[in-house]
Amino acid sequence: MATKKQKLAGRILAALAFVLAVILPGPAVRAAALAGGNATTKTYTLRKESGNSLLIPTQDAYLTGDALFLDDPLRMPEDLYWIDSRLYVADTGNGRIVCQDLESGEIHTYGEGILVSPSGVFVTKEGEIYAADPSLGAVVVLDGQGKELRRYGRPESTAFGANTQYQPTKVAVLDSGIIYIVSSGSFDGIIQLDAEGEFMGYYGYNNIPMTALDVLQDLLFTEAQKQKLFNKIPLAFYNLALDEKGLCYTVTQRTGVTPLKKHNIAGVNILENTLPDALLADISIGPDGLIFAVSESGLIYELDNDGQLLFALGGQAANSERRGLFTLASGIAVDQSCNLYVLDKERGIVHTFLPTEYADLMHRAVRQYRNGEYSESSRTLERVLQLAGNIQIAYHYFGKVEMQLRDYEAATVNFRRAGENAGYSDAFWEVRTQRISKWFGGAVMGVLALALLTTFLARRRKKKEPEAVYFYTDGRRAQDRKFSENLKFSFRFFKAPSNSFYEVKLGARGTVGTGVCLYLLAFLAFALYYVGRGFAFTGVSLSNTSPLYLVILFFLPTGLFVLSSYMVSEVNSGEGSLKRMFIGMSYGLAPMICILPVLTFLTHILTRTESFLVNFGFIVAVLWTAVLELLAIKEIHNYEPGQVAVNVLLTLFLMIVILFAGSILVMFWDTALDTVSALFKEVCYRVLH
Repeated sequence: MATKKQKLAGRILAALAFVLAVILPGPAVRAAALAGGNATTKTYTLRKESGNSLLIPTQDAYLTGDALFLDDPLRMPEDLYWIDSRLYVADTGNGRIVCQDLESGEIHTYGEGILVSPSGVFVTKEGEIYAADPSLGAVVVLDGQGKELRRYGRPESTAFGANTQYQPTKVAVLDSGIIYIVSSGSFDGIIQLDAEGEFMGYYGYNNIPMTALDVLQDLLFTEAQKQKLFNKIPLAFYNLALDEKGLCYTVTQRTGVTPLKKHNIAGVNILENTLPDALLADISIGPDGLIFAVSESGLIYELDNDGQLLFALGGQAANSERRGLFTLASGIAVDQSCNLYVLDKERGIVHTFLPTEYADLMHRAVRQYRNGEYSESSRTLERVLQLAGNIQIAYHYFGKVEMQLRDYEAATVNFRRAGENAGYSDAFWEVRTQRISKWFGGAVMGVLALALLTTFLARRRKKKEPEAVYFYTDGRRAQDRKFSENLKFSFRFFKAPSNSFYEVKLGARGTVGTGVCLYLLAFLAFALYYVGRGFAFTGVSLSNTSPLYLVILFFLPTGLFVLSSYMVSEVNSGEGSLKRMFIGMSYGLAPMICILPVLTFLTHILTRTESFLVNFGFIVAVLWTAVLELLAIKEIHNYEPGQVAVNVLLTLFLMIVILFAGSILVMFWDTALDTVSALFKEVCYRVLH
């Protein structure tokens, strides 16, 4: 039973909640949330590891408030809109617009007898209510008393198209009077009408992603054949929202490619980051350009104006009805205090969420950064870290603040903590520029001195040594030569690869020990490039990569290729032995051994804007290695070019067969072990009992 002190504390809290409800402005749900609000689901934030983005739990960013319309539930509502402490809901199933004054609690209805099934609602600053009604095939405009002012039906312009579908589902209006309409089945983009209802054109677009098969068909098929194929059409927009500057934001369902877009005046998407959710239902723009989106499963995402994820919360009510969990979310709205209103379509209610101190601090830091108050933003971010721990979005903003304060060294540190490769690269560019300007004179003198010394030594060596004449062999066998001599022979493949492979075939160069050493050196070069590149080029490091994974990634395809190629050559009358193939192909890895470490070093002194140098070098290393491997097959087996091509194709096919058979064997082995284990346990049980 509760003690007297506990009862007294409860009465004080209740009285405090009542006083706050009377004194404080804002929604009525705030006082209730302060008295008994709770977080029914965890809040998540983003962490980037090994180049992947992961959602990790963090402090509660929002607490649940009261649920609205519990006493008189809506019927399959589709949309909602907040303006001036009023919440407007498209009560689709009841054919009306419902408005609740969040300060007084009063409820008003509009459009009864006029609307049929409104699925979108927007309210202007003048109080005009725009309702998109697909059943009417029009956007109906109502005044503050519910009287119909006008309606925008199907555009009569010939530019709109006689067969174009027109079923308005969502609507938004600019201050200038231009109307944006999302129409069901409108694949050309958002329909734009002027205040008089004249068709102005389409705004925004969704690209059709091209697959490798599409590219191949486009290259090989004739125009007649292309016309007979199934014509792909872009996805239609599902919902939209406007910010204070008039920029349009859209969501598209059933796509993993930019489901959330921010369009400029020309309709082009300018939002680099995206959400991985393919079932986004609605979007709303809050203060300071904060973006709020909700999926049909009830996941709520909050992003900054650049698309960086701040928080994710909410979820689906699987077995029970709880505050903050949804059966089917269909809309979201946000007020000037970042209080959230999320529509549950099936239950016909609106869930409310109120920001905690953690969210308020993060919002303040973002607002201070956008207003140019960089020092103040930095201090606020320090409080965020004290409250929530090491969250990467805070380090992301630390890096942006320090870039503005020209503290580029500190920016590189914080962008690295945030897992931001691009930001780190920009900061490193500035750091490198400062260092170059400081040490430029000495560096130039050092390079000139090194160039002169190299030229002098090269000329002196050329005078002493006669011009080299290539001999296939000097009579000695590979095992009679020193290990270092066989290893040094790998450089000869850069100059005369065909002749060098012929010496390997004769047994005059290369031993098994040399081959093993070269394979290990190639593996080290590969592993160094994979985990040792500069942070601007990768987020992968040895600390988050399994060494066993690297071993399998390199040696499995390499070993399978050597073995499969030899097995195919045995069938196709190849002259080389497995030993000679093993050694010859090890020498073919020389470009990789020499080039990849250089590229790894370059990634620590170059930025992402210069990444084409690294990419080009990597392509050269791969192609050069591939050419040498083909020459190894040709020379060691004494093949013609056509036979080499057949050998390679059959080798790749055999590799696939071996991998497939190996996977089946592993599965069978696991099943056999489980069967034996179960049988053994059954026997033991019967014997002992």
